[in-house]
Amino acid sequence: MVKFQMSLLIAILAALAICIAGVLRDIRGTTVLFRMAVGACGSGLFVYLVTFILEAKGWVFFDKSLDEALDEAVEEKGDAEKMAEAAPQPKAPQAEEQNDEQPEGGGEEGGFQPLASENLRHVDTEKSQ
Repeated sequence: MVKFQMSLLIAILAALAICIAGVLRDIRGTTVLFRMAVGACGSGLFVYLVTFILEAKGWVFFDKSLDEALDEAVEEKGDAEKMAEAAPQPKAPQAEEQNDEQPEGGGEEGGFQPLASENLRHVDTEKSQ
């Protein structure tokens, strides 16, 4: 029902815009009415088809309540988790034990070295009096 209401609203707005444009240009009444009908049908049909496709793909839920949409999403997530658990897990390589001490150069080039007060360069500042 929401898809129909949305397409009807867009169709009415399109017809209104076409009518205003036709009146401002002093176009004959029959031409304005024909253009309004064609524009309203075209835009309404386009919006209805787009909303239908979006809902069919499962990207949006126009006609379902929020609770129903959330229940379906939870069920799909549960199915995905069950499939992930059933899949074989790759073996992780055994980590080699590393010493807590790091060389002063920071270890590997560009590696992480935590800040310590010994590693910081202290700069003397002039005190203003």
